[in-house]
Amino acid sequence: MGSSGGMLYAVTINSVLTATKPTKGSRTLASPVGLFMRATTCLAVEDSVVSGAAELRCASIGAVPITENGVFVGAITQELLGQIIGDDVNLNSSLGSVMRAYPSIEPYASAAEALRLVSSSCTSGLFVVDDRGHVVGVVSPSDLVSTDAKPEPPPMVGGMATPFGVYLTSGSASAGATGFALVATGMSLFGLYLTGNLMTDRIESAFGEAIPEVIRPTVLAVIPFAMLLILMRALPISGTHGAEHQVVHALERGEPLVPEVIRRMPRVHPRCGTNLAVAASIFLGMYSWNYTQDEKLRLLVAVITTAVLWKPIGNFLQQFLTTRTPNAKQLNSGLKAAHELLERHSSYGVATPTIFGRIWHSDALHVMLGSTLCYFLVLLLEMATGWKLGVELFK
Repeated sequence: MGSSGGMLYAVTINSVLTATKPTKGSRTLASPVGLFMRATTCLAVEDSVVSGAAELRCASIGAVPITENGVFVGAITQELLGQIIGDDVNLNSSLGSVMRAYPSIEPYASAAEALRLVSSSCTSGLFVVDDRGHVVGVVSPSDLVSTDAKPEPPPMVGGMATPFGVYLTSGSASAGATGFALVATGMSLFGLYLTGNLMTDRIESAFGEAIPEVIRPTVLAVIPFAMLLILMRALPISGTHGAEHQVVHALERGEPLVPEVIRRMPRVHPRCGTNLAVAASIFLGMYSWNYTQDEKLRLLVAVITTAVLWKPIGNFLQQFLTTRTPNAKQLNSGLKAAHELLERHSSYGVATPTIFGRIWHSDALHVMLGSTLCYFLVLLLEMATGWKLGVELFK
C-alpha cells in the first residue's frame, strides 16, 4: 500500500509540473521550481563527517542535504565543515550530531519565491523538498537562467568581411555572404594593393634617391601594405571586418547571439589575416634589407624579428586600421551569418570536416579567383592601352 501511495504521489507531482510547464523558451519567474531543479545526493544522519566532506567537494551550492528515515532534517555546508575542522571535532562523528538547519522550498513554488528565499537566507541555493519531506532536487539562481537547448557551436570558426556582408565557415558548413561576394573581395583587395603599388611607384620616382640605399628595399616593400591598410580603414569594409571578428568571438565562446553581447566582443582576433600579412611583410622586409652580405644571417634575423613582432603589430593594426566599430547594418549581417552557420553546422557539420571540405568552404579559393581575374583584366587593359598600371610588379 505504501509503495502504491508513493507511486501515486509521484504521478500527481509530475502531473502538476507537466500541466504548468511552459512551452520552450517561455520559462519565467512565475514557473514552478520543479522545472528548474537539478538532482542532488543525500546523506543520512548516521553517516560520518568524513562522508559529508567528500560529498561537499561535488556539491554545486556548497551544501549537502541530510535525511533521517528519508526525511530532510538539515544539512552540512562548507562553512560548517570549516568550523568543525577548526574546533578539532572528531571527523568520525555522525552528521546528525553536527548538522544545521538549511532552507528548502516546495517543487510547486515559484522561481520568484526561490529567489526571495535565497536572498533572505544568504545561501547560494535551496533544497527542493516535497510535501512528505523527501529531497527531490536542488535549485540555485543560475538554474533559473534559461537552459533551453541551443545548437552546438563549431569548435573553430573562420570568416571574411566582404563588400556584401559577413561570411562565416566552420570548415564543413558556410553561411552569410555568397561565393560571388568572396570573389568580389579578392578583386577589391587586388585593387587596393594595386593602388598601393602605383603610389609606391610615384614615391620611388619622386623621393627614391632620398631614401638611403640600405633601407630602400624595405621601405618600398612596406609602402604598398601600409597604403592597403589606410585605404581599407577608409572604406566601409573595415566595419564589416569588425562585425565578423566580434561574431566569431561570440560563437567560439558560446555567447548569446544578440546585439548587446556582440557589441562588447573584441575586434581583435588572433587568426585574422592581418596578422599573417604582417608576418609576411616583416619577414620579406627584413630579409630584403641588405645590411649584410651574409644571407644566412639575414634569414635568421628575419625569422626572429617576425616571431617577436608579428602578433603585437598585427593586433595593433587590427584595432586601429583594419577593423572599426560596426554600424547596425554590418552587425546584423554578422548576426544573420552566425545564426545560419549554427543551423547548418548542427544539421550536417558536427563531424570533423575533411581537408577537402575545409579548402572548399574556406574563403581562400574564391579570393584568389577574384584577385587573379582582376590581375588579368588589368593586364589586358595595359596591353590594349599602353598604360602602366603596375601589374608588372606581379610578373
